Amino acid sequence: MFLDEIGELPPEMQVKLLRVLQEKVVTPVGSTKNIPLNIRVIAATNKKLEELVAQGRFREDLYFRLNQIVLKSPPLRDRQDDILFLAQCMARRSIPGITISRDAKRLLEQHSWPGNIRELQNTIERACILIRGTNKPQLLPEHLMLSELQASGKVTVLPATLLPHIPSDVNPQYYRLSLDWMEKVFFERALALLGGDNAAIIDKLKISKSYYYKRKKELCDSHEGTEAI
Repeated sequence: MFLDEIGELPPEMQVKLLRVLQEKVVTPVGSTKNIPLNIRVIAATNKKLEELVAQGRFREDLYFRLNQIVLKSPPLRDRQDDILFLAQCMARRSIPGITISRDAKRLLEQHSWPGNIRELQNTIERACILIRGTNKPQLLPEHLMLSELQASGKVTVLPATLLPHIPSDVNPQYYRLSLDWMEKVFFERALALLGGDNAAIIDKLKISKSYYYKRKKELCDSHEGTEAI
């Protein structure tokens, strides 16, 4: 049996759950007969139960009953390799055959996901609602509500004047190269301003460590002969 958000369980329910775990029986509502149980319990929480116990908000005896094998899952921002896999699975569960564009993938990787899996799930489900029923559905950046991210300060649109020069035609390859060029210049400038402190850049830009170092390597590899980042 899976119990989610166990840290939110009210005190009266904690008492009942402890009885179930200790005696391995339940009493249905309106009955006086106990029914034996043979179950394994998996509980999840994003709270620090040790602190809740110290504050008297979570029963210590229940905590020790549940605290047999503990698996700690890092926040999504520290598992960048999982983001696109999870996003694709969530999207295909809503719309079979859907794809995610390259720019949408980059945006998903750049976001810090303070709400973890639930935020990612809500973002993907909202995007799928917007494109459901279209031919050859593809998830694009605008479906991820980019304007809301910009308004929150998590994504900044750089002015067009930062481009090395204005393109003579609309070319997707040039578009990608321009984005790479701007990001490389931005990282170089940030390193200069912050004295080469990579950790400070990651904190200031609110991006994940894995994304930052991955992009640094990609940009250096794709700009051989230029100043290294």
